[in-house]
Amino acid sequence: MTEALQPVNPDLLESSRRLIALGPRTLGQDLALARSPIWHLVSTTLNPGDLVSPSGPLVHVAGPSLTIGDQRAFAELFTAWARRGFPVDHRVSYTISDLAAALGLQGKGGKQYALVRASLRRLTSAVFAAVQADGVYEREAGAGLLADYEARSRPGARCRATLNERTARTLLRYPLTYLHAPTWDAIMARDLLAARLWVWLEGERIRDEWRWSLFPDSREPVVLGLQPAGRRTTPIAHLLTIDTWARRRKIVERIRGACAVVEDADPRYELHVEPAVGDRGNYVLRCRRSPRAAVSEAGAEVVGELEAAWHVVSPRRRLSARQAEVMRELVSEWGVAAVAQALSQEIDSDDPFAAVVETAAGWRQERDSAWEHAKATENAAAPAALEQVRERLARRAAAVRTGEPHGHDGVASLRDLLSDVR
Repeated sequence: MTEALQPVNPDLLESSRRLIALGPRTLGQDLALARSPIWHLVSTTLNPGDLVSPSGPLVHVAGPSLTIGDQRAFAELFTAWARRGFPVDHRVSYTISDLAAALGLQGKGGKQYALVRASLRRLTSAVFAAVQADGVYEREAGAGLLADYEARSRPGARCRATLNERTARTLLRYPLTYLHAPTWDAIMARDLLAARLWVWLEGERIRDEWRWSLFPDSREPVVLGLQPAGRRTTPIAHLLTIDTWARRRKIVERIRGACAVVEDADPRYELHVEPAVGDRGNYVLRCRRSPRAAVSEAGAEVVGELEAAWHVVSPRRRLSARQAEVMRELVSEWGVAAVAQALSQEIDSDDPFAAVVETAAGWRQERDSAWEHAKATENAAAPAALEQVRERLARRAAAVRTGEPHGHDGVASLRDLLSDVR
């Protein structure tokens, strides 16, 4: 009998159990992948001389760019690894038809193999880097999302892929977001950009109403492609990798269209794109998200399991209609196994329902703390040297404008501006 492989981190086993409890139609997506502007409508090759924007947890530095379809395919592979308990071998098993379905390639016949293989090649050859700098020297570590893969054209054959160990370590520093696969696939079938937007929204913590800028704020300086240190999120157009389009109006219209598809496919969302106040020419995405899941996994069998657990802790009382609704919402958020286990632990409680709701509130607090920690880690990852360059440029610009150092009557050249920056 084969011994089960140890997980890369025992603390991850709870995430694996929750993913399993949420059902086979739930996928796990790492927040680092959701927040990084690395998923494109069309794949292009990054040349050595191209400018690399250091925004997001993962920075693409070499090889082909990844597509929005590649994001869906990698989620399938990552979820398969997570369901195994994040084992140290980083291996996953799949079939070509599995990934073809994830990419929406049903009915493509013989093209399925070629298109899936192309996606696997990109996931293996695209290089992402993390840079650490101390103001004098820097250290760069790069790797692909997949270390290797094996694809077989025989129908139904099991294939193998290996997640890159270095990249996996980077990803696992961030929390997981749980995505309803049928909703993701339905949006992808209609609009790839809408699917990319939806995945990002699912990973964000949205309370009541939230707003994000479509473009960088014109009132904030952007030096060497870096956003100001206080900015918490990447502008939406950059996140969706369409910020290089020539006309802003076309970008705004395209994002509005993507929002309409998200609202139609996932009724929880209410999205509006409107002009920004105080920033001429900019727009903001305004979002509301209702707490109830769009598609609940709490079917009749789940309700029955919860009622059985409730009967054990409270044999003389039944769940009211409102309590049953709250329980279904908790199941859609945390999974039936977690909720049932929490309920079973309240057998001596005077009010087991209130105790479970309080326990879920604690889970949310822990999740929010993890979210804040991941965001702080993400913001702190920007090299300190680049922040020093920004500060020196600002000081130098002020000095050059006065004309004091060089006597140019306030007219500065680029050479003057950069002369003392090291």
